[in-house]
Amino acid sequence: MRRMLAVLPMLLCLLCACGGKEKTVQATMDFRTGLLAAGGCGFHLEAAEDLDGLVWEFALDCACGTDGTAALTVTAPEGVAGITARMEGGTGKLCFDGTAAAFGLAEDARLAPLAVPATLVRAWTEGYIASSGPDGNETLAVYELGWDEDCMKVFTWFGPDGTPTRAELSLGGEVLCKTEITGFRTEAGYGGSNETAEENLG
Repeated sequence: MRRMLAVLPMLLCLLCACGGKEKTVQATMDFRTGLLAAGGCGFHLEAAEDLDGLVWEFALDCACGTDGTAALTVTAPEGVAGITARMEGGTGKLCFDGTAAAFGLAEDARLAPLAVPATLVRAWTEGYIASSGPDGNETLAVYELGWDEDCMKVFTWFGPDGTPTRAELSLGGEVLCKTEITGFRTEAGYGGSNETAEENLG
């Protein structure tokens, strides 16, 4: 009888742990469903990316569609603040002082800085959810894009309100980029409407 009483708390802990994990998986799926239903999202992104040993810190105001489109404005560093970019279908246009030039989204299997927001949204909407579970008072979901050595992992932490607070992107076990996310909101298209998106582009 004593042995049964000793085992009972352990069983209750296991059941609570399973229930908690089930809850976080459902919350991750609910986030995906809501984002897809809205058609897009907006957020402010502060990031640090390792480019061949050189860490570049940058900040972006982002409006991203679930179809791969995005409108971005660089807010830091100060020297390039105000640069805007529009991305559609894997290509992009970089604008500054009324001029524009095409830019690639990836180089040598690494992630170009301005491609980070669209990659996050792609992971949240299309990526394979490898795991989802509690991490302190947040939920950590791990998404996978691609396969084998080309598999990019996107670690995303969600706050108690169910919105992302930070993310890390890694390839081959190497962390490419760390980000902090604030002001996340779901919205139709990117920027809320075509008119707003065009205004954001300048």
